[in-house]
Amino acid sequence: MSVVINGDTGISGVNGSAGNPAIKGSDADTGIHFGTDTAAITTGGTDRVSIDSTGAATFSGNVSAVDGTLTGALAVTGDARMASLNNGQLAGRRNYVDNGAFQIFQRGPSGSNNVNFNGRPRTADRWTMRGHTDVGAVINWEIADGGTGRARSTICDKTVADAFRFEFPNAVTGSWGILQFLEPTTFKKFNGKTLTLSFVSSVNHSDWSIYIQSSGDGAHFFSLNSTSVNPYGSTGFVVSGSVTIPDGTFNDADGLTSLYFYNTADMSVGDSVDVSLIQLEEGPVATPYEIRTYADDLAHCQRYLYHIDAPEIYTRFGLGLANGTTSCQAIIHFPVTMRIRPSSFEAASSGLYQASNGSVGFTGTDLTMTGNVRCANSAVISLTTSGLNVNHSYFIEANGNVAGTKFMRFSAEF
Repeated sequence: MSVVINGDTGISGVNGSAGNPAIKGSDADTGIHFGTDTAAITTGGTDRVSIDSTGAATFSGNVSAVDGTLTGALAVTGDARMASLNNGQLAGRRNYVDNGAFQIFQRGPSGSNNVNFNGRPRTADRWTMRGHTDVGAVINWEIADGGTGRARSTICDKTVADAFRFEFPNAVTGSWGILQFLEPTTFKKFNGKTLTLSFVSSVNHSDWSIYIQSSGDGAHFFSLNSTSVNPYGSTGFVVSGSVTIPDGTFNDADGLTSLYFYNTADMSVGDSVDVSLIQLEEGPVATPYEIRTYADDLAHCQRYLYHIDAPEIYTRFGLGLANGTTSCQAIIHFPVTMRIRPSSFEAASSGLYQASNGSVGFTGTDLTMTGNVRCANSAVISLTTSGLNVNHSYFIEANGNVAGTKFMRFSAEF
């Protein structure tokens, strides 16, 4: 077939092959050849890149990109090798925030910032609310999961996540929000690196003021932007931003590192704001939220708080011995090694517990955690009562009143 060179239609007439390309330079088996609705680049007589009529490209050999952007899905057969993902770790946990989807709330699904647990107004697991004395007003909160009286949030209704809802029964001016205390040893590796925060919110980024700070150090604010394109919900905004941490910021002397998740907007009576899917990761780009199982999130939260509920009227919390006629002690083993040995203990009124030999219950008058036998894996609870037989075995259990009113909580929180 003759070769046609036309000023309007170009060069035509020869398809060529991998071993003898139609277009080539001085190397006889390197160039471009053609087929029916296909074009291929060949080197050394072997096809390296082939594009068909649908636009699909087939590569033979390694594919490298320097500061490039891939739009759309990439299907890889064989090994995919890369040095980093988003300039951070390749796999494992990307999100350094616990319970960012607010599915774990061992203390309950609602409350307010004027009720303290273990010295702080704690909310969903791992999150603490800014107190009413700091804000100057009471702010209520709830988990917007669609439970009774808690309307499902539409900022994350396309996922399995729940949302944290701020509710304002009073007008508020100034900074309000939540924070999470982070373990300082985790953050030493981020000195000199960029961290990115992302979340979904019912309001845009303009009034969010979010920063990370270690004890004795200045605040490092995230530079935030937002978009109304929210793949996680039918309403709301995706907010994200980054901050570069100076070298030497996080060190062994830090007693505490905190993520302050604050908003500076003035709020009126009846207002509410929802947030969810909070993610803190290494690298300059916000990646999709890292979905974790409920069990995984719960285990991470139980490192700081272990809650035992009493769904039955005689739920048994532990088995122990009477170390006197008026005292029974039982050991409680934790499912997860706690951050430290538990520093505080919460329970219902002592009269809602009893020591039981399996047939007779002895109502308690005082329930405490024994201080000198704790560790990060277990603790001993002591129930004061009367009428026990010394060195006999007894269950410490709920005393038979309405189910669901008794509980025990062991806290290793900051």
